[in-house]
Amino acid sequence: MFIGVEITQIISNELSETDGNLNVPLLKYVQPKLCVYKLFVLFWGLRQFNIHLHEPFVRLLCSSLSIDSDIIKNFNSFPNFPDIDNKKYVFNLELPEDPNLIPPISFQLFTKYVIKNSYTPLGICVSQPLNEFLVPTISKTQWNEQPGHTILEIEDDNDKEEKKEKIKKIKKTHTSKNTFRGNTHVSVSNIPSGILLNKSYTPKYYSKTKSTTIHIYDRELESIPEFNGFEDNLKKFKLYELDKKNEKTEVIGTLKGNVNLYPIQVDNGEQGIQELLFSNSTSQIWPGLKSNDKCKLVVRVYILRANNLHPGDISGLSDSYIEIVLGKSIRITDSNNYIPKTLNPVFGKCYEREISFPKCSMLKVRIMDYDRIGRDELIGETTIDIESRYFSKHRAHCGLPKQYNKDGYNRWRDSEKPSKILHKYVRYIH
Repeated sequence: MFIGVEITQIISNELSETDGNLNVPLLKYVQPKLCVYKLFVLFWGLRQFNIHLHEPFVRLLCSSLSIDSDIIKNFNSFPNFPDIDNKKYVFNLELPEDPNLIPPISFQLFTKYVIKNSYTPLGICVSQPLNEFLVPTISKTQWNEQPGHTILEIEDDNDKEEKKEKIKKIKKTHTSKNTFRGNTHVSVSNIPSGILLNKSYTPKYYSKTKSTTIHIYDRELESIPEFNGFEDNLKKFKLYELDKKNEKTEVIGTLKGNVNLYPIQVDNGEQGIQELLFSNSTSQIWPGLKSNDKCKLVVRVYILRANNLHPGDISGLSDSYIEIVLGKSIRITDSNNYIPKTLNPVFGKCYEREISFPKCSMLKVRIMDYDRIGRDELIGETTIDIESRYFSKHRAHCGLPKQYNKDGYNRWRDSEKPSKILHKYVRYIH
């Protein structure tokens, strides 16, 4: 509630002799100026629930508006809301023009009790004020003043032919000289800038070449401000248990979705350019967001090393090994290859598994201490939301090299070609 209070000193008893009617209309400078907003709501799915849910749905409350999502028929096998491509939630709201006065939104989780055959509220999430989801718009005049073209630097075909000729000459001069396990290796000093030739590379050659630039962060990517936790397309709303007996409420699960709020100007000649996006396509509201249907993926986890581990043995050292958990059904345990008696193990391993969304949306990487007698102990673990990374615009699901190579140590690993990635990026920024 937003309340304004006036306190006036009473000089005489005249006020007590009135009829007590204190209903006074608000002054113009006190009453907030209202504006029309267009609200877009996306219900994606429910995650990380340790309790059983039977045909759940979510209700969004904002001011006088109430929106119910579709019902998830089989939560255990498919915890996503059905048919987001054809089910849109677009509403007009009259809210204060000042973003600081916009009321918050809340999500309520309902589940069905089979015995009573009725829905009962189970959890709630009161989000931050709605101005956190406010999307800035520009007028048509400002849009028309911007340049209407985009310049992309594309390599000329003549340059490509010249590089191919150089490659052929280098191959002829070095094929008989430098060989390693049957594969041709070319001296890095003789390779033209930006060209990689050999099909396999040793670390010696990899350290000398300057074809790839890697930026290493000193903490988790989710904590980097520019990535915003990879919640640009899918935001996470924590749902707290509705229990009046306990003062401390616990998180029972997470709702994945998104909310966007667009202000609409009253002047017809200056309506926001974002009106162009108000169509029946969810992908235009959240660019780059794919369908939430079941999809199969390949996950590769690269474990390099660990530093300053907590000792797990009496000797003050640890016999550490890697354990990887994907969802609730896939577990990879590498206890046979434990690194003995060290707190700074070097693993140098790559683990690969085929998974499917939304069943395996969370990745847990654990470092365990191997014990010959008794149960192995947990040293530490980290959790990564690979689903949010996969659907983020930052493409944090696969590293992209500077150039496209069909083979070799730096071969292209992404399922999408560079031209398709560039096309999606241009569509997103425009």
